[in-house]
Amino acid sequence: MNALPLKLSNLELNNEEADLLDAALNHTVLWIIVNYGGPGFAERWKENLEECRPSSDETIEVHQTPLHPLPAMEIDENSTQGNVEVIEAITSALELDPNSPDYTQYVKIIAGDQLTIARQRSIMNVRAGHEDGAEAWKHVVLMPGLFHAKIADCHGVLQTHFGVSSTRSPGSLAFHNTRLDRLPIVLTSLPPFRTCRDLIFISLYARIRHCLLLVSGYDTLQQYLANVTEWAEVQQHAREIRAQFMNADQVQELRESRVAEEVQRDYETKQAAKDTSKTSDKGGVGGEKVTVKQHISRGDMVFENACLFMRDALFSRLFSNAVKVGDSGLVVLVLKMWAFAYRGNGRTKYAHEMLHLLHNLVNVWSKELRHAITQNWLLNPTGKANAFVEIDLVQEHLNFWIKKIYKADGDAHSWDWLALVSPCVDVLRRLAARIHNELGTIQGSEHTIPDLEKDMQTLMDSLTEHEVYIVTEGRVLDPRDSPVPDVLSTGLGALAHGPSSSPIDDFNVIFNRQRDRLCLQPVSALTEALDNAPVMDSPVINREVPAFTDFAHRILGLDAADPVDPDNLDDEDTPNDEPLALGSNSEDEADDDNEDLFVESPTLTRFEEGDIALEMDDWDLEGEYSSGGSDVEDDE
Repeated sequence: MNALPLKLSNLELNNEEADLLDAALNHTVLWIIVNYGGPGFAERWKENLEECRPSSDETIEVHQTPLHPLPAMEIDENSTQGNVEVIEAITSALELDPNSPDYTQYVKIIAGDQLTIARQRSIMNVRAGHEDGAEAWKHVVLMPGLFHAKIADCHGVLQTHFGVSSTRSPGSLAFHNTRLDRLPIVLTSLPPFRTCRDLIFISLYARIRHCLLLVSGYDTLQQYLANVTEWAEVQQHAREIRAQFMNADQVQELRESRVAEEVQRDYETKQAAKDTSKTSDKGGVGGEKVTVKQHISRGDMVFENACLFMRDALFSRLFSNAVKVGDSGLVVLVLKMWAFAYRGNGRTKYAHEMLHLLHNLVNVWSKELRHAITQNWLLNPTGKANAFVEIDLVQEHLNFWIKKIYKADGDAHSWDWLALVSPCVDVLRRLAARIHNELGTIQGSEHTIPDLEKDMQTLMDSLTEHEVYIVTEGRVLDPRDSPVPDVLSTGLGALAHGPSSSPIDDFNVIFNRQRDRLCLQPVSALTEALDNAPVMDSPVINREVPAFTDFAHRILGLDAADPVDPDNLDDEDTPNDEPLALGSNSEDEADDDNEDLFVESPTLTRFEEGDIALEMDDWDLEGEYSSGGSDVEDDE
């Protein structure tokens, strides 16, 4: 109840955090060089890479997380009432007694995606000050799922850096998708999550390899491997790659050179549009309609966009690596950056959710509760190193196998069957894997690992051909494309100022209002207090009833001489003495403050097994360059 309000400084990194994040980003560049540099890179430097990995104090120790799926339940979660029923059903399945005095003494952690968390938070807001005991949900703590946060980041990066032209903007993802001869991607109907993620990371790996040759001066990666033998030199090259090709300050300097001319161009465009409109209103022939703005030939738009993509995609890669090793401290640092990036690339719902999470981590939760959250929002179903996954990814994984594989067909398809088989999904998957190993073959579908070396070399050739990472003064994009925003600085500005008020100030207003609601005494608690109150002597009642006209004069504020007709009294003439309601009594009514958060926003779909695979980096972990790799994904 004494939590400090959220401040912009709570989202920004202090010196210690900035140093750790900088070291982690450098290590991520090294990770890409070693794992995807080519034949011989991993054999020579893999041990050095592991030895220099930075880590925080909140890294989770390697352990195996036991999974205990509950039976499938026929409950519609698309409503607030449905979310209440889910919690009640889970409580009943776990044989917990909400009426027990000890029930509210223990925190109940609920994890889910943004929409689920928003609905659960709405329930808590509605019940605050109206319910008592277990029904008040004061013991409930909400924990956003990190897998869905990763999906939102992937969606934002793709939409920000995809571009429009697939043939004339050589640094865009659209151009790279065309060079790889992949199926066309339409931003209004995006492919599944894994397809988008793979495109982003393959493009990132190819750019890192290309920039490694630029900073080292060698023509090929084989020459680099033959001449560079010291690990310290590789580390220096990684730092140079970030300094030269992921520098947002350099991008800003290039863009400032054309600001004045862009302002003049925009002014002339508006004036031309006004003149055209006036001519049309007078019945004359309108002027030629301006459809696209001509770019100003200053700076280097191709280089600018390419640098910002590398920086944004590197954060995505760092987040995935931090999750795999179970480093919750690094996860939190990336989430702080994403709090700005979400707002800068249009993922406003997750930007708002990050405010809740970071405020809780910094100001609201106790040290013990923060430790409990950060040690349990990542799971390790296998018990192996580098095998941690997000808690909501495990749920998505189980849901996929329940819906796609173990569902019954025909008349046997029923909720009773799903309730029977759903708790056994994890056991059935492990049993199937063991049988496959015993028989020496996989009795099921296989997928081929893509030829990453060929794809990355294709993109490297394209980057070299178009000199994407060499500054060329005056180079512009296709007229249909535009310079991508620096999502971090844009998001920071939006959080600090906003169009009318700061989003942080708005967040604090809602937080303080909810805290005031929690201080209210519920009617049920007041009734119990009255039942236990001592009996008082009955007061003396004055049975003399005042005349109706005297009463009406006092209520309506009329003079004694004014006549009052009891039959003509209108309800609108009486004052409203009802206090302002601090919260709705109906859980079916959405909280006005968060109404837009309940609308399901567009997101990347998860239709295939690869979209929910617990290991998404199984392209090559040395197999492709050493033993030929495996064509079958390891579900373990």
